[in-house]
Amino acid sequence: MPFNFELYIPYKPKGMRDSRGRLLKGNTLAKGNTWDKVYDEETAKRQRERAAEMCRNFPRDRPRRHRKVICEGIIYNSIADASRELFGSAVYVSIISKCCRGLRKRVKGKTFEYFYENDEL
Repeated sequence: MPFNFELYIPYKPKGMRDSRGRLLKGNTLAKGNTWDKVYDEETAKRQRERAAEMCRNFPRDRPRRHRKVICEGIIYNSIADASRELFGSAVYVSIISKCCRGLRKRVKGKTFEYFYENDEL
């Protein structure tokens, strides 16, 4: 009587759970899986609501760092404001920043410098 010694490993798709509802060992929440594939409908909904609540409560009122900029005697509250008023869009923000730091001389023929409150015009 011939013996068949093939190794049988049962297939367990990702997200399979044991009798207590825990994910089985070796199953990871890998790339490509979504909450709908891994969690049941109620848990997925609860997780989405929890994530949305965390995003809503994220502190957005931290102080922003705006530095005043002077160009041709006009003081602007920030580099973005200066770019919008002078050039119509905020495309030149990084170039104006380089000009203020001394890495460039001009932006479209205009010179920029950081303005400090104790400076005189």
